Amino acid sequence: MLILKYSNTTYSQEDIDTAKEITYQILQASVDDQHFNTNSSLNLIQNIIDKTLDTFNSTDILTSSEIQSLSEILSDMMSFSASSGFINFTKDLEIQTYQYLEKISNSSFFYFIPNQIATIIDTQNIDMYFQQLSICNLNHKVVPTGPNSPIVTFTVNADLSKEDCSDAINLEYYAFNDNLLNCSKDVSIENNKTIIGIEITDPKQKYHTQCLCNY
Repeated sequence: MLILKYSNTTYSQEDIDTAKEITYQILQASVDDQHFNTNSSLNLIQNIIDKTLDTFNSTDILTSSEIQSLSEILSDMMSFSASSGFINFTKDLEIQTYQYLEKISNSSFFYFIPNQIATIIDTQNIDMYFQQLSICNLNHKVVPTGPNSPIVTFTVNADLSKEDCSDAINLEYYAFNDNLLNCSKDVSIENNKTIIGIEITDPKQKYHTQCLCNY
């Protein structure tokens, strides 16, 4: 708790970019300690992420290190929520998870150029795959993430023109730990992740597809 209060009070006194990365690393180390996590401590962490770091400011882009830290923080908060039953923190996290994932994906895509190697994030409770590519390259695209997540193959059932193939799209693939929704304390890294989410968008908004389903 003292570390978090230190982060909360000293952030504005340090170089902004360096302070942000250090603070994310401190928060990640804090939530990794299962003995530390309580309803009040995780609410404090969320407050630091939201207000002190101003994470959800649309103009703020996370670095690759911050993306990884925020992903791990979200995963650890999911573990606490799943093992603690339906408490206020669980309800709040359910609402905020979309904000976390949107921030992670938007920051990841900020650095992409078309057909660049994908960004893959593998955590205990959620795996993520982000790549920018053409709609033509999406056809027969194989998407792997972590060892416990399904490997998904995409097929494009449409006649595509050369113009279509020149358009870049953003592919997002998420795989969630099966036991997250069971309110069970048995949420471990060995659990399968067969609850998947897929979103495909492009800057021109010609394509926008979403899916959340069991694999």
